[in-house]
Amino acid sequence: MKRPLLIALILIGAATAASAAAGLALQKPENETEEGFSGVYDVTADGSIAVVSFTEGRPGIYLLDEEAASSGPLAESGTDSRINSLSFSPDGRSIAFTVSPKDPAAGGLKSIIRLLDLESGTERAVFQDKGLITELTFSPDDPDLIYFLRAGVFENYSPVAAQHPHDFDVHEYRLSENNTRPLTDLKAYDMQSLDVPAGSDSVYFSMFGDEEYESAEETFDATQQIYRIPEEGGTPEPAGDGYPRDVYGFAIIPDGGAIYQAVSKTSDEGIFEYELFRSDSGQGNGRQLTRMRTHAGNPVLSPDGKTLWFVEDRNFGKERPDFHLYRMPADGGTPEALFPAE
Repeated sequence: MKRPLLIALILIGAATAASAAAGLALQKPENETEEGFSGVYDVTADGSIAVVSFTEGRPGIYLLDEEAASSGPLAESGTDSRINSLSFSPDGRSIAFTVSPKDPAAGGLKSIIRLLDLESGTERAVFQDKGLITELTFSPDDPDLIYFLRAGVFENYSPVAAQHPHDFDVHEYRLSENNTRPLTDLKAYDMQSLDVPAGSDSVYFSMFGDEEYESAEETFDATQQIYRIPEEGGTPEPAGDGYPRDVYGFAIIPDGGAIYQAVSKTSDEGIFEYELFRSDSGQGNGRQLTRMRTHAGNPVLSPDGKTLWFVEDRNFGKERPDFHLYRMPADGGTPEALFPAE
């Protein structure tokens, strides 16, 4: 099911837009010292929040208190590395996170999954991989199981395209067995927004569809869609009629449907504006939830589906991002700015 190279080359423009929408940390300038919130975060079932933030170029994991203030870092990595993703365990007692080189082209294609014990404050490496792990998440129903997205290469598919991670598949890692196995065999051009809802028997993610095209012009109609596979692995299938097309980041609603990121309109400066929309099960047309007029993404839902967290990049389309974390009712309302402090 790997998309033919010709199709991938034609879709470079669309794929670049998708990568920008995801806010991938891998694309930031390599010669700058990063500071502040990276846009990476996770939330426990009771609402506790962990964020990744840079201090003098060092990425660290911080817990936010009830006033959304952070104390010192619970874990840090070097200035030549990134913490691409983190996930709380189901009981909230530990955090799994993935570390990779800041510049994979120079530092090599490799990733480490580390486990941080929040009770003891200790951390350890549990798994090393020769690919690029861009996202991970604990199974909400099994504290021994971690799912992750892995890219096999970091390259440009064309002389005019920048380097990006490609050849994606979904994998699982079982802590007690120190064993990993692939759940798909796709080598997909792009994959993102890994989501495993509690009580579900499916793993969700987004990627470009695998339609057949009769002409080059038709490929420009390709869309990023939500797919799912059985939790034991298998062939991906579209999530269903109640789920939208042409989406980037998303979070599955417990009763069906999704809150998803999509282009709302184009600003006066010609920059796409990304907002969050809600599409309930059986209703294909999404209802707009945010009106940030910048770049809203990275949605996370509470287990009961009533609370939504998301990230805004106030400088989207400019050289340096400016990420801010928000919370709002999942069915609509006024977003509340949480971090960093206003």
